[in-house]
Parts: sequence; structure tokens; C-alpha cells
Amino acid sequence: MAETLLHIAYIKSASMVPPTARLSSTGAQFQDFRGGNGFVMAHRAIMAINLNGRNIATVPNQPSQARLREILKAPQARTDPLTPVANYADRLLEIAAEKPVLECYQRVFDAQKPGRPVEINLVVDETYKMIDILHGCYDQAAEKHSSNLKKRGFVEHKITDGPMRFDTFGPATGDVSRIIDDLTIDGPQSLLVQDRMEQTKIGLFKGNPTEFVYFPPDYLGVSRIVSSTSPPSTVNRDKIEEACEDLSAASQGSSTSVSSGPPSAQPTGEAGQSGSGESSG
Repeated sequence: MAETLLHIAYIKSASMVPPTARLSSTGAQFQDFRGGNGFVMAHRAIMAINLNGRNIATVPNQPSQARLREILKAPQARTDPLTPVANYADRLLEIAAEKPVLECYQRVFDAQKPGRPVEINLVVDETYKMIDILHGCYDQAAEKHSSNLKKRGFVEHKITDGPMRFDTFGPATGDVSRIIDDLTIDGPQSLLVQDRMEQTKIGLFKGNPTEFVYFPPDYLGVSRIVSSTSPPSTVNRDKIEEACEDLSAASQGSSTSVSSGPPSAQPTGEAGQSGSGESSG
């Protein structure tokens, strides 16, 4: 998501779209690998971004910009193998994060000046804001799962109450189809997302839906820790400059970085103070 945030800033800086373009969220449009028996290939990106209804990877439309399209497509297409239950938890995060994360992208697009180098401080600031937002979304997703458990009659069983068959209460015997249907009503939508959720449903029917009980919040909690301890490379100024040089070269059909063409990147203002998008010239 941080990589795509930088891509949004670059597209605006290179004047590839009108400065009044509006952003919208959508489900996955590209995928690197298909799932297999017992696991789902889940996209790393929470959602894809459209500019005026077009996926950002389709904005460059010149034959010479094929490499640029591949660069813009890459973070959207990457997947990791997950169990169906983990993918269920992943979907809860997508639903919680769609709107607030999209607002980060819109702020970057609005603040970045067309025809000017990518404003590094702007990208870094909004990336950290997005990380903070996602931390809250992980918690919201876990709370949503707890709420779903209560709606389906799950009650914590105390060990002092004696032994009990685990598959005789709560969501263990619930309707998997209904659970999956709930996940497709909200959140980023696309044909790939629908297919992924169908794989999840099939996997849960084949497996053991009792895994729903404690696994999702544990999975989300661990993911939250990883996101806080492993910041993306795009909070590093040198990495941003390298990425912008690569984007600039790709926009001209070159395989190596060049100094001319669309803007690359430059520092703006004081560190951590670029929210207004003002440039230092």
C-alpha cells in the first residue's frame, strides 16, 4: 500500500491525469499466482486504486510505457498463500481499512503539485499516517469477528463447567456460506475478490470452521505487530528517490534511470511538515 501511495504522487507529479481527478477504491485487478489445494493466494494490497474510474496501472497508455505499467501493477498483484480462515481475517481488515486508507491516497494526490518533483516529506508523512490508521483497523477487524461470534451464539466455555464437544455450539456448526456472503457485501469489490472468497468458502467447507473461533484475532494481532516493527522502504528518502528515478525512466521507455522527463523526487519543507504540500522550490 505504501508503494502505491508513492505511485499516486508520481502520477500527479508527472501530470498524467487531470489535477482534479478523483480517487476511488476497488478490489484486486491483477494477480501474480493462483491458489492451490487448501490455500488461497491473498493479495498483500488491501485494495486497488482508481483514478477517474481507471486503475492506476492503466493510466500510462503509450506503447513505450509498458514497463511503467508493470511497475504500477506490481504492488497490486503480489499475493501470499493463506489458509481460508486467515483469508477470512484478511477480508475483515480490508473492509475496515478501505475508506480511511483511501483518504490517505486522496490527500497525497491533492497535495502533490503537477509538474513538480514528488514531495518526499508528503509521501513519508502520509505513509506513517497510513500505518497508524491500519493499526486501528486491525483492532476493528478483530472486534468485528468477536461481534460475529456473539451474533452466532458463541459463548465462552469455562473449564470449570466440565468437558464439552467443541463442534456442538457457536459458529462451529454455522452456515459458512452466510459468513462468506457477509464478507462480500462490504469492502473492495472485484471479480478477483469474488473468486478469492469463493475459494475461501470451499476451503472452509473442506476444513474445520471451528478454526474461526480464536484464530482470526490472533492472526490480526500478529499482523499488527509486524506492520509496526517492519516499516515499508518508502519511509526512507533514498529509497523514494531511487523509486522515482526508476518511474521516470520507465515513463520514457528507458530501462535505466535518466535525468530528464517527468519529475523524480525532492525534499520539501521541514521533515515531517509537508502535509500542506508546499514545495521549497
